[in-house]
Amino acid sequence: MSEPLTPDERDRRIREFDSLILRFEHWESTVRVRSNYNPISILRVMKEKLENSDRFLRYFFEYLTSELNGSGVSLDNVLSALHRNSPV
Repeated sequence: MSEPLTPDERDRRIREFDSLILRFEHWESTVRVRSNYNPISILRVMKEKLENSDRFLRYFFEYLTSELNGSGVSLDNVLSALHRNSPV
């Protein structure tokens, strides 16, 4: 079982997750989605409804990092670009 996030880690991960979700919700609203479900909404609801959101956030970002590792793109670069272009 993974350790809980520190309050600072939790706040940072929640901001990063919300920023990613907001960007993808905007993207999905501009393209025609060819499915009967909205994967971005599913992720958002999962984070909100899970009893242990720390675990969800930890695994979510670990998965993204592992998926990006072979692409030459780092998660930190993606998140910093989102932060620079954030309207908030």
